[in-house]
Amino acid sequence: MDNGLKGLLSSNRRLLGCFISLRSADLVELLGHCGIDFVIIDMEHGALSITDVADMIRAAHVVGMKALVRVQGTNLFQIGHVLDADADGVVIPRIKTAAEAEEAARAARFAPRGTRGLALSTRACRYGLRDVASFVAASNDSTVVVVQIETMSALDDLDRILAVKEIDALFIGPLDLSQALGMTGQTTNPKLLGIVEEVTRRIRARGIPVGTLTPSAQAAERWSKAGVQLLTITLSQMLGPFAALVRELRSAVSE
Repeated sequence: MDNGLKGLLSSNRRLLGCFISLRSADLVELLGHCGIDFVIIDMEHGALSITDVADMIRAAHVVGMKALVRVQGTNLFQIGHVLDADADGVVIPRIKTAAEAEEAARAARFAPRGTRGLALSTRACRYGLRDVASFVAASNDSTVVVVQIETMSALDDLDRILAVKEIDALFIGPLDLSQALGMTGQTTNPKLLGIVEEVTRRIRARGIPVGTLTPSAQAAERWSKAGVQLLTITLSQMLGPFAALVRELRSAVSE
């Protein structure tokens, strides 16, 4: 595992990413050929096994793309499992407190920095071919931990979450945040956008990279100017244009 994703984050470069919850290594590879910088393989909402995830990580790396895995909450064993499969990092959803964030972040690091279990027979360790000491050091330094801010509790505890040392980036989840604010699905509601802007400002003031969903070029421009680095789309955003094309074609050939 190289230090690539952390290096990209420290460069302040804007990175384009895509959530993928479908069980398809081919689709991951296709996203890389389209120019996406990183994927977030979604175990929180996708029906994905660890075998599926490992194959999707391989596909990402084949095309030079970085692979994060969104795990199922603060599932400490799952965090270690996907990192053993050579994920570049993990995304931790539904965090409520700094204590939860710290526990999850430590689960992604080997001792003395964390609590991740060590095995040498993993893909990340090249099935035992890597030197143990260098593997542990490199993994601790290069693994990226992203914590999602999408609950009212996380908003209330934001300053303490930002102080957790082993967090590398934060991701603002607008959909769950809209639920928490009582405006489910209203992701363009001015109140929600104002909160996202304020949270982004507070995160960037601490020098921590931040990401969020950017469903359009206009949204990407807005959030990029606000300091967002991880500009992320979802596969579902691609279905609207495809469905429109199908309707157009059907209309053209209908009698």
